[in-house]
Amino acid sequence: MGLFDGVKKKLNIGGVKIALKDVPVNIAFNAPNVEGKAEFTSKSEQKVNSLTIRLYMQDFSEPGAANEPSNNRDIASTEINQSFEIKPGESKSIPFKLAISASGFLKEAKGALGKLADNPVVNVLGKMGDAAQILQHNHKAEYYLEVTANVEGVALNPSARTQVNFNAPGEHTIGGGKIGVGL
Repeated sequence: MGLFDGVKKKLNIGGVKIALKDVPVNIAFNAPNVEGKAEFTSKSEQKVNSLTIRLYMQDFSEPGAANEPSNNRDIASTEINQSFEIKPGESKSIPFKLAISASGFLKEAKGALGKLADNPVVNVLGKMGDAAQILQHNHKAEYYLEVTANVEGVALNPSARTQVNFNAPGEHTIGGGKIGVGL
């Protein structure tokens, strides 16, 4: 292995690539989880040690440069400690399920709504779709589901992300706008 081969491996050039499959674009606020598949390919033999699945919000509501997110805020995340090897030209699909809850949304809220997340009553009641709906309409934010692979010997771990929309019951997102259905 030459010098440039080592540099290419560290930078994941010709290495593991990830594509997200079967991830829903529209997710109900009261959904218990998000499911999908991470599809892996590679042009060289690699070992993936683990995966991190993360649902996060890019918040645009705080002061700052126009159209620049002010903060990334985690809503939910999980780690899959399933290692596997992938050979050149091979494709592997790993299904995942990320548990989400309204308290994850509430923790990122400011003021009184943010304090609700620590209230034992809220934790007992579980899903707080109505409170999450309030957050959706008062926050200028975008939501993303991201999968990152921890690849052995690589400095720049590969990742893939897709934008998702959170909708109130009976609401659907079409072309960036929300419409009510059957209310």
